[in-house]
Amino acid sequence: MGGGSVDLFPYQDKKEEAHEEVNVADLLDKLCPDYMAMGMTYDEYWNGDAELPRFYREAHRLRRIQENHNAWLHGLYVYHAMSSVSPLFRDLVKDHTAEKYLEQPFDLYPEPKKPSTEQQEQDAKDLANQAMIKDWVKRANRLYEEKHSKEGKANAG
Repeated sequence: MGGGSVDLFPYQDKKEEAHEEVNVADLLDKLCPDYMAMGMTYDEYWNGDAELPRFYREAHRLRRIQENHNAWLHGLYVYHAMSSVSPLFRDLVKDHTAEKYLEQPFDLYPEPKKPSTEQQEQDAKDLANQAMIKDWVKRANRLYEEKHSKEGKANAG
């Protein structure tokens, strides 16, 4: 890499605000260890595709999110364990027995719950009742219309 300087604000009036010129080579030298810490090799950084650092930054960001989630989940398990045994350390509680710890890990990706057979039967009954009420309303409306149409004919004649 060359040792040239780059003016980051070439179109800004120099009298308005003084600014420091940045040496790109120095900036790249300073950033190299950061990208190597993210898993990028020295050769990839200096000779690889110019888009690679962006991908390494994004991958590093996603790894940090995953690490943060794992730490949170670890804390959740510790919290549950501590709350399970906390009755053992309370003086005012008569029953000094610990609660049972989890038998299996938390389900992080639960399957959508299917309705029970009782719920399905109740839903079928509800639909049948709705259909029966709709039929009753249609019949009542038809009889009402017939009655009023006969009265209208009798009054007209």
